Amino acid sequence: MPIKVTFNTNLNEGNKEVLDCIKKYIREKYDLSTVNIVEVGSGHGRWGSFLAPFVKSYIGIEPDKEYLRMAKEVTATNTQYLQGTGENIPLTGKYEVFLFMYSWHFMKKGDKALSELKRLLKKEGIIIIVEPSEKTEKWASSKLTKGSKEFDQCMYDAKIKDLKKARELLEKQSLFKIVKEGTFISNNALYWVLENP
Repeated sequence: MPIKVTFNTNLNEGNKEVLDCIKKYIREKYDLSTVNIVEVGSGHGRWGSFLAPFVKSYIGIEPDKEYLRMAKEVTATNTQYLQGTGENIPLTGKYEVFLFMYSWHFMKKGDKALSELKRLLKKEGIIIIVEPSEKTEKWASSKLTKGSKEFDQCMYDAKIKDLKKARELLEKQSLFKIVKEGTFISNNALYWVLENP
């Protein structure tokens, strides 16, 4: 069972670096103000609050009812939150950008999530995935942060195993072309930008 935490909603150094890169990668293909973004695993709306001012529309997909309630409290006029998962996205139509902000490793059936993305992503649309790495020092949960009193080695090992499995699936899949990948300097998070050929 995933650890439920609320993430920092301030635009701190780490969040700003990630936000600036997301906007840059989207701008390489689209006028940001015309883009419809879908974030899978949107949590309590952190990235929706960061991105909504810059885009045409933002849709957050989240399985947890409590997170959805929290996200809807800070909803902008161009923002919508729906209950769903990456394996069962409750949308029709086509979208330019999908985001997985620290949520890709929660996909229980990654192949099914990839099929859903193929169904909903416009041709030449992009998927941006940002994930923690083994080098992450400060986690949102103190149970995953080495050196904290609450640190749980078993939970940490399980998290690292999930991250590796999710990364391997991304790197072996053939539905999308990986066009960028790297590491953010401020928080050691990994990122991938995939394109629908």
